[in-house]
Amino acid sequence: MSGSLAFLAWTRSGIYDLANPPGGNPQLARLPGSVALRLEERDGPGSAQRAADFQIMGPGDVKALARRAVVRMVPAPNSSNAETTLSVHVELAAADLPWRFTPQEHANKHLRPWITLVVGTAAEPGIDDGEVEILPENFVRLRRPVLEAQPLSQAAKWAHVQVALSGDHPDIDVLSTSQLNQLVDAEGGKPVARLLSPRQLARNRLHIAAIVPVFQANGQLWWDINPPNEVVVPVYRWWQFRTGDAGDFRTLAARLRAAQPDPADGQAAVTYNRIEPAAEVTVRGALGPVGGVDSVPDQTVVDDLDGLTSPPTDERGRPVIGLPIYGSAWNDNPKQTTWGQSANTNPGYRGGAGLGADAGIELQDTIVETVKKQIGAVSEAGQRINQLVAGLQAAGTLWNQRLPASPQHRLMLFGPTMRRMATANGSVL
Repeated sequence: MSGSLAFLAWTRSGIYDLANPPGGNPQLARLPGSVALRLEERDGPGSAQRAADFQIMGPGDVKALARRAVVRMVPAPNSSNAETTLSVHVELAAADLPWRFTPQEHANKHLRPWITLVVGTAAEPGIDDGEVEILPENFVRLRRPVLEAQPLSQAAKWAHVQVALSGDHPDIDVLSTSQLNQLVDAEGGKPVARLLSPRQLARNRLHIAAIVPVFQANGQLWWDINPPNEVVVPVYRWWQFRTGDAGDFRTLAARLRAAQPDPADGQAAVTYNRIEPAAEVTVRGALGPVGGVDSVPDQTVVDDLDGLTSPPTDERGRPVIGLPIYGSAWNDNPKQTTWGQSANTNPGYRGGAGLGADAGIELQDTIVETVKKQIGAVSEAGQRINQLVAGLQAAGTLWNQRLPASPQHRLMLFGPTMRRMATANGSVL
């Protein structure tokens, strides 16, 4: 079964199922709850039962995040060439952390996280004061562009849990932490909680990303639609990074356009000085423009090379060794073919063929060893096949030699086994 990824809107402890607002502590936005307790006397019939009230800690009880609560920040802290098209996000160690202290019950499976990730430009001399300013005592000043880009009433859109599954689970939407742990134990893998920022990054600017609370201590949102010019809120984790030019690899690749090169690009002039006067030959390299045409050498060069590949004989009639004739392994007279004539009389083609032949000579030992490795056990398999063929032929010869010639003797030989020979109507006998 192929694996898949499931994305949950949220997850948190099943203790919230016991919450029964209204009530609780409005100053600290704590949800109230109760659980039924029953005490029974061990050695007697006495018993007592009552409801134990409790309050679930809210955002006002949180002062900071643990050092290892954030396991990954994207872009990486202090990176200098972040892509402007990607979403800034963080991954958290605990899957339920974004919703652990939300002072609300879910409504139709909709639940805001109690923390969110905001991103904005930092102050830079000669540019502007920036949109995000880190203050002493773990506070941050967020200016209007950041607040308008992320109204906190929509914070649920920017948080999720990712779970790796071995199969399809179309009914998964939200799970309690205990249900999520059971699913992970059965499927394997580890759930990942993420906070994302929908903010578009500016190019070539220093940015600050910060994890800030969604709710104030009394449960009200820090800001929403139509925010003030700036808000000062606690900051639980922050880092900075710098972006590069606008776009990413995909957008830059989309801007590429095919150029129209000169057909003469990729060629070099070579002097052929075997003849008088010396001739200039244009030789093309291994790479050339589409539609490029090879130059045709002068006829004097063609005639000279034709003579070198047609070796004369000495006074005793023995041929003089000259230049190799390329293509002779596949054709007895390749110079009588169109391709063979140009391959042997064009200096550019002969140069490329010579490089290939030289590589084959220099690397012949390596080539042979590679062939041996690729062949593997072919020789052993051939030996086994030959042995099988010899065995079948020997068995056939023995059968023919020892089989009685007369039908009567064959019946006497095979008769005892005929009762065990099955036919459509029973045995032979």
